[in-house]
Amino acid sequence: MAVKRIHERLLDTIERQWPPIPTLGHEPAVGPPPFQQPRPPILAVLRADEAVTAAHRAADGLHLVGPWDPDAAATAWREVAHEGAHLVVEVAVDPADPAGAGEVVAAMRDLGPAEIVLAAPDATGLDDALAAYAAVAERVELRTGA
Repeated sequence: MAVKRIHERLLDTIERQWPPIPTLGHEPAVGPPPFQQPRPPILAVLRADEAVTAAHRAADGLHLVGPWDPDAAATAWREVAHEGAHLVVEVAVDPADPAGAGEVVAAMRDLGPAEIVLAAPDATGLDDALAAYAAVAERVELRTGA
């Protein structure tokens, strides 16, 4: 419950710092006015083991992090999606089995995310991570005919 209140306070603070209409004719409290109007989009992070909160619904979109089942991801996205909302999905990639991540990416594409972020384990070397990402891309391309 405390986490929910913290997220809601953060969203309120951002709204005050970058109001849609500048107040009293001065610049917003955080740097110059943002290029994106009324402010940069705020994506709320949601992990597979967390429940959707009011803060997730109030954000401009959702960033799904961690191992998500595509059906569970679709349920969470339907719960918070609204006109103009952004979805970013992170997909874990096991360099030893990139085909598994390819299947998840193909399923997640059906949700229409703005981005799909591939994430290899932190201990993965650059060459191994890039090879795994290339294998995922090939798998998705072959599966979807993209």
